[in-house]
Amino acid sequence: MAPIPADAFRDLIARLDAIERGPGPEDLAEAPRLDHWHPFRDRIGLVRLAGRVEDHPILGNRWIVTSPLLRLSRPTDHARTLSRWYRLGARQDTIPEPLAPLFPAHGTPLSIAQAEGFADALRHILRRRAETRRKH
Repeated sequence: MAPIPADAFRDLIARLDAIERGPGPEDLAEAPRLDHWHPFRDRIGLVRLAGRVEDHPILGNRWIVTSPLLRLSRPTDHARTLSRWYRLGARQDTIPEPLAPLFPAHGTPLSIAQAEGFADALRHILRRRAETRRKH
């Protein structure tokens, strides 16, 4: 397997910096809206959001499970997953009924505080790995 170029790690660190700063107005203007959302931890330990998306550039309008969560804001009006920013609408206290058949086989529901903690930890791990690999 070919080594990953150092530029890739610099790019990852720059992306993580941007995520930590939060979205700009243009990011949120283009972001799909996620309603009736609820955070959960999947079978491999990554945090995701389940909910009803509107105006997703690929998925359109439907019930979804997001890619892994990298940031959940407080107050929770936006979230960043591996693939994109989301504007968050109404949160649901339990897993949305249309997605309930996926649980518990596919994940464990989480509180907002738990989801934030896992997302922060994942960003920290990614940053440390990228910084370590960039030096070599």
